[in-house]
Amino acid sequence: IGDTVNVASRIEPQNRQFNTQLLISESTYEYAKDILDVIKISSVPIRGREKHIDIYEIINIVFFCLEFGKTLEIHSLDEKPLGD
Repeated sequence: IGDTVNVASRIEPQNRQFNTQLLISESTYEYAKDILDVIKISSVPIRGREKHIDIYEIINIVFFCLEFGKTLEIHSLDEKPLGD
């Protein structure tokens, strides 16, 4: 399957433990940190890894939409993007 999918499948169940909607790994955060506001939730053990990994909850996504020519924000996974 690959390491990325393996790590994601180990992180996803943590949503129930921490009562979160969307958790990401530190490597995903580093890749997309320019468009994400996150809260560091914890450092957790991942089966098959020697070190714990930091996990983050996404609380806000901000991106520029070419179609509308403006910046959009998503504050909740349940809402539609809001333009400024």
